[in-house]
Amino acid sequence: MSIAAIQTQSTVYRFGWWILVGLSVLAVVSYRMLIFVTPALVDSFVAWATFSLYSVFVLFIPYRRAERWAWYITWALPIPSVVLSLNNPDAAPYYLTAAGLMVIGQLLTRGAFFTRG
Repeated sequence: MSIAAIQTQSTVYRFGWWILVGLSVLAVVSYRMLIFVTPALVDSFVAWATFSLYSVFVLFIPYRRAERWAWYITWALPIPSVVLSLNNPDAAPYYLTAAGLMVIGQLLTRGAFFTRG
């Protein structure tokens, strides 16, 4: 996709992209803080924080360039939220809400990646 097409993306795309970026950055921050709150689970939180940080990089570079592989790989973002909801039933509503918002954000950006023409 050309640079001109990237600069003229719709408001719907921007809204969906901001949902994805916001939740990814929030995940990085929260998992990093949980490392200090629950030291017994430090390995798990480091892994989730690293995954979330990777998603931020994908969202900021190839996703904004509207590269299709980035759109497909971003479908992996809801997976940690669903897995964590299965492991912690008390926090499940929060994790599943985040997963639902990620799916909505993904669907809102679909038009930028798959245009008819």
